[in-house]
Amino acid sequence: MGPLRSAINFVLDIAIGMLPGGASLRVQAHKLRGVNFAGPAFVSRRVTLETMHPERIFIGSNVFIGIGTTILAHHDTSEDLSGLNVRIGDNVYIGPHSVILPGGDRRQLGGRGGVGGQPARGQEPARPGQSGDHGG
Repeated sequence: MGPLRSAINFVLDIAIGMLPGGASLRVQAHKLRGVNFAGPAFVSRRVTLETMHPERIFIGSNVFIGIGTTILAHHDTSEDLSGLNVRIGDNVYIGPHSVILPGGDRRQLGGRGGVGGQPARGQEPARPGQSGDHGG
């Protein structure tokens, strides 16, 4: 992607974060940028979805992306991450201010469980009567 297209995507990403309509306008605007949505989703305000390679993000159905979340399909490291995608499965809740980095082809995020902690670990979904403490 050329520098002009990257700059346009960056500006659009910031503008989209201020739009109303987390289940409608924001999702449609990100689709126009190249982000792939498989079905209904909710994108909260101030969410950053990859500015250089939005086409490398694949979001399933019934996904909620919390406020301030950042999803990147590239990362400036010595490891070659070119060509890696971020895949978020169906029925996924991404909490506020989460950061999701590339490598989703290695292990898909989602499927009714959860990921949390530092570093992130898979977690079972909460059952009625369970406390909110997931350990760590």
